[in-house]
Amino acid sequence: MNVLNIEQIMFNGVSHREAEVTELVQKGYTNKVIGEKLGIKEKTVKFHLTNIYKTFQVKSRSELLVKLFNLSPVDITTEPVNITTESNRNNMI
Repeated sequence: MNVLNIEQIMFNGVSHREAEVTELVQKGYTNKVIGEKLGIKEKTVKFHLTNIYKTFQVKSRSELLVKLFNLSPVDITTEPVNITTESNRNNMI
């Protein structure tokens, strides 16, 4: 999944701190770890998440992630995945 950067997140109407929280949520961090990384209390992280949910019009972390994924630009630099395995190649011959 492509992670939106802080500027892209802020474009959607959240504060800089809320964008930092959102970026860390996208990376899979818990509220506790987000608080530790940002030097704020877990309760403050939850407060920011409440505001983030309102801004993005979602009700949960999972809904937020889906919405952010849908906003993410497609990474066209990623190499195509070759799913042909050795056993598949042998079956093709």
